[in-house]
Amino acid sequence: MKRSSYVVATAVLVAVGACGTQSTDTDNSISAKARDNTTCHTITFDDLDPLGHGDEVTSIPTPLGFDLDVTVTSASMRGVLYSTDTDGGPDSDLEKDGRCPDCDGLGNILVIESPFGFDSKGDSAGGGSITLTGFPASGSAFIERYTAVDQESTEAAIQLFIDGVQVGGSSGQGDGSVEEVLASSPSIMSDAEFRLGGSGGVDNIKVCVGVPGIGRMTGGGNQLTIDGVKVTRGFTIHCDITLSNNVEINWEGNQWHIDKPLTRATCLDDPDVAPAPPRAPFDTFIGEATGRLNGVDGSSLKFTFVDAGEPGGKSDTAEIMIWAPGDEPGSDEPVLSVSGVLEHGNLQAHYDQPHGSNFNR
Repeated sequence: MKRSSYVVATAVLVAVGACGTQSTDTDNSISAKARDNTTCHTITFDDLDPLGHGDEVTSIPTPLGFDLDVTVTSASMRGVLYSTDTDGGPDSDLEKDGRCPDCDGLGNILVIESPFGFDSKGDSAGGGSITLTGFPASGSAFIERYTAVDQESTEAAIQLFIDGVQVGGSSGQGDGSVEEVLASSPSIMSDAEFRLGGSGGVDNIKVCVGVPGIGRMTGGGNQLTIDGVKVTRGFTIHCDITLSNNVEINWEGNQWHIDKPLTRATCLDDPDVAPAPPRAPFDTFIGEATGRLNGVDGSSLKFTFVDAGEPGGKSDTAEIMIWAPGDEPGSDEPVLSVSGVLEHGNLQAHYDQPHGSNFNR
């Protein structure tokens, strides 16, 4: 959990009045709706036999019914595998037994080859872009999250752009860092591009394919604890971002209040999560919004709520990140970052009334 001058020991999330019914996001794609019958695959780069440490990657097979092509724009023009299990170089920032102990378990990651050659420097200090193409023309695919590796604090974020629009970015945790980035990705119509501002790589790219549905998530209950931060919840958020939402987040001395509809919403039906009862078209809600922090406009919120079934709080999880007004999620540190299993209270996914209302029993 990260804290700054904004953050102290407790936080509270409560319901507030609706802040309008029209979205400022012009994306009318499938991303603005709940996704039902979702199938996901995480690209780990560990099953690209016979490719291994230092080998170029030009395509990635998936079990989702399509394969992806890989192109790189950089001085070297090559995307290559780097085994984090390697000991002794060429880049100890990417090695579990070097300066990246959190790399343990990652296996291979995808990096941009140094223009001086892989054996000499490993990955490129100058960065570049890695672009994935080959997604279904129907726009049914999206990226839920990815892992950014070794983004140094002095470098630009490892960012994800979908069809030219930024949807995620690492926060620059330093040499040998490993950071999971929530993408809240819209549907991919053309390409997914990872932009690296310096050295480092990407891994664990979770690609999903889904059929749209409609739903909402509510919260209630008494005080709960997430990663040592006490939270009280009572809110309503919709997968359809054109609908009104109620969100307020308070932690001692600070208040965050939504002042317009959600800017992005991705609702997922994770086959490994069972939210019923009652039945629902999704279980995981990934969202972004803009609001007022201590009365000042321009503060960004990112969150992930997971309804893992009843009894609530035993398996439900939440992740909440807030940035200071004017700060950018892709490049600045959040002023509040908490995550964990809810110990009290309940997250509940629903069909949106009147759609499928007979299932809300």
